[in-house]
Amino acid sequence: MLVKRRILHQPLPNIQLEFMTALGVEISTLGHSLRLYAEYTPPSSILKTADLTRLLFAAPDSAIVAAGDWNCKHQAWNSCTSNTAENRLLRHAESNDYAVTGPDTPTHYPDNPNHSPDVIDLAVHKCLDARLQLKVLLDEMQSDHQPVLLTLERRPISVQAPTPRPKDEGRKCRHSSHKCHRGQAAVRCGEPHKPNLPDCTAGDCPRPREEPAPCANCGGAHHANLQSCPVFKKEIINKRDGTMAVNSNENNKGRRGATL
Repeated sequence: MLVKRRILHQPLPNIQLEFMTALGVEISTLGHSLRLYAEYTPPSSILKTADLTRLLFAAPDSAIVAAGDWNCKHQAWNSCTSNTAENRLLRHAESNDYAVTGPDTPTHYPDNPNHSPDVIDLAVHKCLDARLQLKVLLDEMQSDHQPVLLTLERRPISVQAPTPRPKDEGRKCRHSSHKCHRGQAAVRCGEPHKPNLPDCTAGDCPRPREEPAPCANCGGAHHANLQSCPVFKKEIINKRDGTMAVNSNENNKGRRGATL
């Protein structure tokens, strides 16, 4: 963890956790004390409430933010799916008066074409007297995890209740999640319909499920958010420069968005 020298801070003692790791520092700014933890939960670990209690309630009245790769998915913090471990985190948070916050866009783009981008990098926090905001940044390091900027706003802000978000249509048909400018299409055959949905007018996708979907960008045998996809790389550069990439790859004709 990096802290500016002009900020009063001190390292926190290590907390003995069984299924996760956390490195902490306490900072003091504007007369307030805040405990910050960089947290990591391995994908194979089982989330235990005992670890959550040790991490968040070692100092019961302290303001705490534990942010990092929690490897937890739940619709409550903008993930596409949820399972037992994530439900356990949500129930523990509701029972102990703390919050779990995730950004609006995916933080992890797996290399496995059978896995979709999702939100697994989170901020777990309690006793904050400031509004917490998360924003996914453009990844210059070409990692499968996008960098996330966490901001604490202490000034009073008028906040309206968020409008319930309909499930993203792109995720329903497993279309690219990085704001691809191509139209949505079936993931397996590339035709402009949504497979296995009530509003699908073309019926089920005729392409076998075991056959991998081609990339919407270059037509290759990988998903459109693969960091090594040549067209995706160009789109990142063009996005940074304020322009839009146009794919003229002949192999991509007829595949208007087939991706994972």
